[in-house]
Amino acid sequence: MAGIYVHLNPRVEIFRFTADILSAIKITVQDHHVHRSPLFGGWASNDYAITDNLLVNPWTGLPSIAFVNDPIKGESLQIDSDLYKRTPAFIVYGKIMLIALLAILILFNIGFALVWIPRWLLGKLSKGGNILVRLWPLITNLTIIITLAPTVLATHVQLGTLTSASLTLFIGSLLYPLFTAFSLLSVYRYRTTPINKLVYWNAAATSILHTLFALYLAYYGIIGFRGWVE
Repeated sequence: MAGIYVHLNPRVEIFRFTADILSAIKITVQDHHVHRSPLFGGWASNDYAITDNLLVNPWTGLPSIAFVNDPIKGESLQIDSDLYKRTPAFIVYGKIMLIALLAILILFNIGFALVWIPRWLLGKLSKGGNILVRLWPLITNLTIIITLAPTVLATHVQLGTLTSASLTLFIGSLLYPLFTAFSLLSVYRYRTTPINKLVYWNAAATSILHTLFALYLAYYGIIGFRGWVE
């Protein structure tokens, strides 16, 4: 049983792209007891088996974990009222690393923009590729923030009806991969242009991570999501 498990039946399907990380649990086995805890720590259970397929929570005396065979997902764990599936650790931690690195680069690039944009406006930076390599990743950074912020940060978001949040998600999710492609294209097109190496490789790394994240969102059905017609 030991391993990392992801939630198979989130209450809101559209939030699966965050639930697969935030709701993931880690299970370890020690001294004939099963210990389950959130992936990022906090609490830990101390379940024990009463049959080959059923475990009990000693705190409540009630069944807590059962082995089930889901018709779609196959062998899974029923934990309380939720269904979980074991997932390779490298996939879960890979997603976390992708999001963490991208978040760091987004913050860095926004801070960096506060330096180079005034210099550009004052005519202290050469135009052309030197600016485009900086500009497209910045536009991409701002687009993904504007797209996901209303959905991730709001406590009550109505995506099933046509609202400002659902419309922002729809339009932004279409523009995001487009701007990501422009970022990659600018990095490739101006690879031989005399540009500060740190600036260039920062733009290249940011563009590549945005590409991976766009694929991540596409996998979960976020790109072009129209909740009001689903």
